[in-house]
Amino acid sequence: MGDAADEPRLRVLLGPTDPAGVAHNLGQGLRELGHSTETVVWEPSPFGYAHDRVIESVPERLRFALGAGRRHDVVHAFGGRSLVPYLDLVAARLRRRSTIVQYNGTDARDSAIAAELHPARARIVDPARDRNIRAHRRAAGLIARSAAVQDLELVSYLLGSYRTIYVIPFAIDLPTIDAIDRPDAPAQSGKPLRVLHAPSNRRVKGSDLIDAAIAAAGEEAAIEPVTVHGMPHEQTLAAVAHADVVVDQLNSETPGVLAAEGMALGKPVLVEMDERKLAPFARPTPAVAIDRDTLAARLVALAHDPAERARLGAAGRSYARAVHSPLGAARAATAAYHHSRTGTPGVFQVTPDGAIVQLNPSDLAHVTPSGAQRS
Repeated sequence: MGDAADEPRLRVLLGPTDPAGVAHNLGQGLRELGHSTETVVWEPSPFGYAHDRVIESVPERLRFALGAGRRHDVVHAFGGRSLVPYLDLVAARLRRRSTIVQYNGTDARDSAIAAELHPARARIVDPARDRNIRAHRRAAGLIARSAAVQDLELVSYLLGSYRTIYVIPFAIDLPTIDAIDRPDAPAQSGKPLRVLHAPSNRRVKGSDLIDAAIAAAGEEAAIEPVTVHGMPHEQTLAAVAHADVVVDQLNSETPGVLAAEGMALGKPVLVEMDERKLAPFARPTPAVAIDRDTLAARLVALAHDPAERARLGAAGRSYARAVHSPLGAARAATAAYHHSRTGTPGVFQVTPDGAIVQLNPSDLAHVTPSGAQRS
């Protein structure tokens, strides 16, 4: 990639959803590169994530969507939808603008592919949503042609719908994270280990099993459970900063945004995952792989090993800044915006320094569904 100063400046539309603040965080990085951005959402986030504009009325959304291609060079739609599905993408395509639809998880998954390839996720994917999910994937793929995801698990759901798929890093809010006053040292042996779990959805995150594992670990080590739910994002980050260990989730194939935030705050993060399904640029991760059967024992081991907690925390802090910075995510997104105009089909990983590499079938064999499941 050339220097960012050599790239043309872009006007980028982000939205209409902003799961976990990743659209706003990407916008921070894009502006740092000199692009202009506008984050437009259907409704304010209950967790206090920032945005530029809320458009709730249907007539106003229609007017905005029809002018999307005139006002913006790129329409980057988050959440597997666009502001008026998919009128703004059509308006942008008619003006030969770049259009990319980003999927973050439940907006892409269907139960058949999950059952075939992703057993941990299959436990919580709702078959009742399959028809709607597939219809939106097909419709968006016919118009936008390009999709973006954060890992290889999500690639598997989109292979039959999009000509081009970019695997790009998501951004976390490092400016806010860095401003939080956090303890510098992990808890010492003999003091209770503060184990934090912050589920956005208790069923999806496997919270009942996590609570049970923390309780079981507490019978063998001094452990103080901390549960955070429904709080504004900055308060959640503050709670993470004062924890010793973060348990992200069960029922997952890859770490989520909270895991990246926990690592950025220097915390050991435990999560159910299959590291092969991470983007190649995100491997190896210092996040600790656990499942429902190993979580309690891992917590006990960490409670008795402050040196290991410190090692994992330091590794996670470096990793999160290398992989999930707003600037790195923006470099990757900018490269995808320009590349998408070529119409080149395939699955591409885009690294935080903006390098684009096409993934081979062998790279994707473990996430490629059988022909009957591709839709």
